[in-house]
Amino acid sequence: MTDDSVDVVFLFDVFHSFYYSHADDRKRLLDEIYRIMKPSALLSISVWSNLMKYEAENEIKNANFCLVKEILETLTKDNKDLETRRILNFRKV
Repeated sequence: MTDDSVDVVFLFDVFHSFYYSHADDRKRLLDEIYRIMKPSALLSISVWSNLMKYEAENEIKNANFCLVKEILETLTKDNKDLETRRILNFRKV
């Protein structure tokens, strides 16, 4: 992909220590996303609290993204709340 060519990037259930166990790998991923995103593009990442918690938000901010909105969503099964997922929406700084 070329630089500044993408309007929206969605990472759902991907950005966590299970798939990217090393911070350096997550940093390379974020650097590539930053490179391909248009200046006005949106980066939306879902984070499971038990897999990354707040370190994900800090890593993303340190990669020159600015948090513009956070959404909390609770996964429910059989009328029981199982897990809360955070959806973080960012823009390029």
